[in-house]
Amino acid sequence: MASKIDKKIVQQAIASLNYDWSHYAFDHFVAHIEEIRSRKMLIIPVPGLVIPGICTSTPMADYILYDASDIPMAQHHHKLHEMGHFVLGHVQEVKTTEDAEQWLRDIFSKSQFRGYSHIYEKDLNEEHEAEYFAYLVEDKIAEAHRLAELTGISEPVNWQIPPFSGDFAKEDS
Repeated sequence: MASKIDKKIVQQAIASLNYDWSHYAFDHFVAHIEEIRSRKMLIIPVPGLVIPGICTSTPMADYILYDASDIPMAQHHHKLHEMGHFVLGHVQEVKTTEDAEQWLRDIFSKSQFRGYSHIYEKDLNEEHEAEYFAYLVEDKIAEAHRLAELTGISEPVNWQIPPFSGDFAKEDS
């Protein structure tokens, strides 16, 4: 199933954040998103999570769960990807505690979540938009020369992230 995304929607969403990338730190970025959305965002590490990351929203807070056994760069990427779902308006609120508990039971009981064959085209488009969001944020971090510092590299590196590509991306839309 091919997917098409409108890159401009994601680009505009990132621009609308009005974030100063020269001060990027993950916790600072989370606080910025919390302020914009007027909602608490809880980021929960789960060692061995059956998928790289997942998110949901409850009446009290937004939640991101990510695989804490993954390498740090991948963890960072997956948290940004899940955050993209919130910024792009993909996440629907779970209405009750019972719904949230059922959601968590479903997550931890279904090991087939690693595959995408079961998701609908709308969901696949949202996954690709969130992936593009993470890519653009990482590009902004690299442009601000924060990536080297945040990854523990002692000497600044002239990072150049290759252009985002894929058959699902609508070119220059």
